[in-house]
Parts: sequence; C-alpha cells; structure tokens
Amino acid sequence: CACCKDKHASHKTAQPAPATAPHLHGTTASEAPAYDFEYEGAFSGIVLSVMRHQGMDVQLTLGAGENTFEVLVAPMDWLDQKHVVFRTGDKVNVVGSRQEGAPNAIIAREILTADQTVVVRDANGRALWN
Repeated sequence: CACCKDKHASHKTAQPAPATAPHLHGTTASEAPAYDFEYEGAFSGIVLSVMRHQGMDVQLTLGAGENTFEVLVAPMDWLDQKHVVFRTGDKVNVVGSRQEGAPNAIIAREILTADQTVVVRDANGRALWN
C-alpha cells in the first residue's frame, strides 16, 4: 500500500484495493478491534494480496466475484509461531465480522484454506493471541 511501499520492498499487492475499501493496514495487536456477532457472516474468495508487517496484523485482500474485501487476520508474529502461511491465489473461506460503516472490512474469526484451518478468535470473538 502507499503508506509503506518505500519501507518494504517485499510488500507486493496483486491488485490494489478499491478506493472505497477501508484502510485497516497498520492495526497492531494491542489495537485489536472488537468482534461484533451482529455483523458475522461467511465469505469465500481468492487471496489477491497478503500484507505482512512486523509488529502488525496480517491483512488479506480477498476477491469474491466483483467484490473485494480487506480481511484483518491476526498479528504476524503470532501466525508465524503457528506456522500459518497465506499465499496469493489461495481459495479461502472466512468466518468473520463486517465492520459497521465499512462493509468491505472483515475481522476474521476463522479461515479455511485447502490445507489448513486457522482459528484466530474464540467462540466469544476474543482474540486468541491476547
């Protein structure tokens, strides 16, 4: 994204997020947003990009037909300890909560890929890394 392209040469985006997408990038583990079950749903799509930055949450850009979603996953260090890897082109199913006022922003609770199930929040929506 434009906010860090000069700092991270390895930060590549397969397709830029639309101008209407919220900018979730930069969320730190201590700033984990609240999970709201009122807006929970299931989303499927293809990973268009993976944003990984030390000390911040991993964020996926998910393409689903004509729509693009920004999926906030979990802190990079926590995912690395669990050997979780997301790749562009992966087909994923996400159980997550849309953000009020930002329908294209999703906070993930569970992500399923062809070879892994990643649970990042418990049944009450609490972040597992806290």
